Amino acid sequence: VFISRMQYAKDLLLKTDYSAKEIALMCGYQNYEHFSRSFTKYACVSPVQYRSKYKEPVDWITLLNSADC
Repeated sequence: VFISRMQYAKDLLLKTDYSAKEIALMCGYQNYEHFSRSFTKYACVSPVQYRSKYKEPVDWITLLNSADC
């Protein structure tokens, strides 16, 4: 259960703009500090650091130019 929660949190951190506190709640943690400690033990970085390190920036110009509108 722990690993699946952490993987879900990693996916949400990379694929959404939800705050880390919102993601903690979505993963079943009522206490953000507990979530953050658990995530840090699992991923070796905090949730916020994980997002800033691994999330791909959106290239809005390319995205908008490729839209079929």
